[in-house]
Amino acid sequence: MNKTVGKPKFKFGLAHAFGQLGALFSLAILTAAAANIGLGTLLIALGFGIVLVTIFGGKALPFVTTPSFVFLPAIVIFMRGYETLSIGTPAWNFRLGGLLVSLWISGLLYVFGATLVRYLGVKKMRRVFSPTFSGSLVVLLALSLLPRVFMFAFHDPLSTAGMTVPKIVIIATMSLFGYAITTFLSKKPSSRAMLSTLFGLLLGLVTTVIVDAVELLWLSESIDNTLLFRFIVTPSVPLTVFHDLEANFGFWQYLHFDLESLLLIVPMVLVAISEHIHAMTVYVIKEPSASEGLHADKTLLTEGIATMIGSMIGAYPLALSEDTTKMGVGREKAHPLSLILIAIVAIAIGIFPFITYFIQTIPLPVIGGVLIGWVSFEAVKAFNRIARLVHNDLHPQATALAIVVLGLGLTLAMMEFISDFLGNTTFRLMVGTLPIPSYAIIILLAFLINLATPRIVE
Repeated sequence: MNKTVGKPKFKFGLAHAFGQLGALFSLAILTAAAANIGLGTLLIALGFGIVLVTIFGGKALPFVTTPSFVFLPAIVIFMRGYETLSIGTPAWNFRLGGLLVSLWISGLLYVFGATLVRYLGVKKMRRVFSPTFSGSLVVLLALSLLPRVFMFAFHDPLSTAGMTVPKIVIIATMSLFGYAITTFLSKKPSSRAMLSTLFGLLLGLVTTVIVDAVELLWLSESIDNTLLFRFIVTPSVPLTVFHDLEANFGFWQYLHFDLESLLLIVPMVLVAISEHIHAMTVYVIKEPSASEGLHADKTLLTEGIATMIGSMIGAYPLALSEDTTKMGVGREKAHPLSLILIAIVAIAIGIFPFITYFIQTIPLPVIGGVLIGWVSFEAVKAFNRIARLVHNDLHPQATALAIVVLGLGLTLAMMEFISDFLGNTTFRLMVGTLPIPSYAIIILLAFLINLATPRIVE
C-alpha cells in the first residue's frame, strides 16, 4: 500500500500526459479563436507555464496549466465587443497592450490572495469566497458568453465566401454532438470534459471535409467556395514566431493602463480565487490523503504566477483546474517528466507558425459548436453546485446570490451585448465616455451579498 502512495511513476504519468496534451491542445485552439489572440504564443505560454508550475510545485505536486475559463467571457468582450481586429496589426497590439497590464494586476492580486490564505487559513477564506458566490457567477459568465459565441462563430462568418446557413448548421451541430456524446458516455464526465473538446473538434473537421467534398464535386465545383480545401497551399509565413516579433509580440510596445480593461478583467480575480479555493477544498475532502501535500496558498500562488507568465507571452491568463489537479495527488502520482514532455510539445508546436497556420484554418462554426458544449457544461456544473447547496442546506445565501446574479446579471449582460451588436452605447452603462462593465457591477454586488448573508457551516 505504501509503495503505491509513494514514488511517482513515469509510466502512469506518461499515460495521463497524452490525454492532458489532447485536452490542453484543444482548449488552446478554442480559447485563441474565441479571444482573438495568437495560437502559437498561447501554446508557448502554456508550455512555459507547465514547466514553471512543475518546478515550483516540486516533485510531489506536478500540475498542468490550462487557459482560464473564468476570464474568457471578459476577454471575448474586450477583444471582440466593438470590432474584431486582425491579429498582429498595430491596432490589435495596442488593444492587447492594455489587456496585458490588467492581467498583470490580476496576477498580483492572486499573490495577495495566497498570502491571506496562508495566514488566515482556507476555512476562513472559504467563508468569504463561498462556493455559492463563485458558482452563481460562473453560471452568469457562461450564459452571457453564449450569445457572443453565436455572434462571432455563426453570424459573422456568413460574410465569408462559401459559408452558408446550412453549412453552419450542419458543421456546428456535428461538432456539438461530438463533444456532447463523448461527455455523456464518459464514466467521469467532469474529468473528461476538457478532453471531449478534442473529439468535438475532430468530428467537426471530418464534417467540414465532407461538406467541402460535396461542394467541390457536386455543387459549385469551385475550391474558392470550400471552407478547408482552399487553404491547402504552402503558406507564406515566417519560420518561427521570433522571425516576426511585431506580429507575435508587438503588444509589448503598447503597454498602457486601460481603465475599461481594468474594470472588466480585474474583478474576475475574485471569482477565480473563489473557484480555486473551492476546487482544492472539495478535492481534499474526497481524498484525505492529499491534504498533506496540497496547500491552497501554494497552489493559489502558483496560479497567480501562471497568470502573469501566460499574460507576458500569450496575453491570456492560465489556471490550475480541478481536473488537472487530480494528476498531482492521489494514490499514484504522475511523474514530473511526463508534464515536461507536454510542455516541450506545446512549445514546439507554438514556435512554428507553419503548424499553427493550418490549425487556425479550422472554420469558426466548428469552434462555435464545441464552445457551446464546453460553456454549457461549465454552466450546468456550477448550477448543480448551487442547487445542491440550496437543497441540502437551505442556505438563504445561495438563493439570494442565484436570484440577484442570474436575474440582474443576465439582464445587464444582454443589454451590453445588444449595444455591441448594434455598434453603439445605447444600452450600456456609461460614466461620461467610459463604459462600466456589467460584470464589475454584478461581481461587486454578489461579493457584498456573500459577506452579508449567513455562511456555510463547515
